[in-house]
Amino acid sequence: MKKFAKLFDLPEHQVIVAKDFSNEDEEMEGQLVVTTFIDSVKVQMKYGFEKLADRDQAFEKYDRAAAEKLISSSINLFTKT
Repeated sequence: MKKFAKLFDLPEHQVIVAKDFSNEDEEMEGQLVVTTFIDSVKVQMKYGFEKLADRDQAFEKYDRAAAEKLISSSINLFTKT
């Protein structure tokens, strides 16, 4: 079965990684959308790819360590004063 999304259930957060199509940029065919919530703030990153095969490869490589890094980086960004 081909997956279109992954859910990483971390101790205090969840990260969803989903394949999508690019409607914003004519040069980009596909997108990888990574979404989480830090407290009540929605954090969403969209990565554009010229080819769907490249998007699919990035989707397969996105792992728990990448999800943990997103959470850590986001928390650091929001807590800097």
